[in-house]
Amino acid sequence: MKRGVYIHIPFCKTICSYCDFCKMFYDQKWSRKYLIKLKEEIDDLYNGEEVKSIYVGGGTPSVLPRSELLFLMETVKVFKRSLNCEFTFECNVDDITEELLSILKRYRVNRLSIGVQSFQKDNQHILGRHHEFSDVESKMALIREYGFKNVNLSIYGSFCHFHNLYVFRRHRKENIQPRHIQASGDVPYLFRPQIQLCLQQGYISL
Repeated sequence: MKRGVYIHIPFCKTICSYCDFCKMFYDQKWSRKYLIKLKEEIDDLYNGEEVKSIYVGGGTPSVLPRSELLFLMETVKVFKRSLNCEFTFECNVDDITEELLSILKRYRVNRLSIGVQSFQKDNQHILGRHHEFSDVESKMALIREYGFKNVNLSIYGSFCHFHNLYVFRRHRKENIQPRHIQASGDVPYLFRPQIQLCLQQGYISL
């Protein structure tokens, strides 16, 4: 049976109050030790099985500097991937650069999951996000230049903006074009009809 692999990178630039995953502030002293131990564990436990998916999540994997990212990618390269293996890498909008995308492309990452969290400024402030909608647009354009077609946008918080998501997917999809939107948070009863409409139209999945 083909297996999926999840690799957790617990380091972040900032600590988000809504995130329940294991996390800590990035510190090179700890990140280097963590990556070395991760490699040792994979070398010890992996027996050459074919894997159908690899997911590098966090935390914020994109917080790693170039040298550590390359070390991580070389570590992950040991896995024998199936023909259609999905290789996902989580990143924040602010971390997306040509250098990052070039490295991910070189190591055959074929899916990006981007922590947008909200398109509303008030919600962004609460969630500790500082990017603008235009930043998402420009980074998505750069992502397309590098040939990434499978992109997920993670949205968190009040579901009162699901109608806005519906409008966003109808009228701005030519600029953003995510294949998938991952939405999480409490769902107030008032907004369930809008959510149901988005689900029926395929604009979001829960």
